[in-house]
Amino acid sequence: MVLCGNATLPMRFAGPSNLTPEMYGKASQTAHTVLGIALACICVVWGAFIVLPERFGKKQCYAAAGALSAAAGLYLIAWVQLLSTPDFARRDLVQRQHTAIGRCLLAAGLQELLF
Repeated sequence: MVLCGNATLPMRFAGPSNLTPEMYGKASQTAHTVLGIALACICVVWGAFIVLPERFGKKQCYAAAGALSAAAGLYLIAWVQLLSTPDFARRDLVQRQHTAIGRCLLAAGLQELLF
């Protein structure tokens, strides 16, 4: 066995005890899909502003993109905190990264909403 931070190679599932690897994988795939759709919607909002500037104002686009960004950030933070145990969310590097990404999305969304 090779130790690599919190991971042990070859990899073994070290996730929350209330989830099996299959359940965790399916939940993770769903979360990535939801976030991907939110990010695609943000691109559509700004694309609409570029293509149809007379129909969509800059403030409307900032508000829509900000709401989507903030919602995606809240979703990601909630997913990490609610699906996994607090101990796992704090000690697992991937979950800490997801929390940081969620906080960045939330901050960006709030900034866009304030614009």
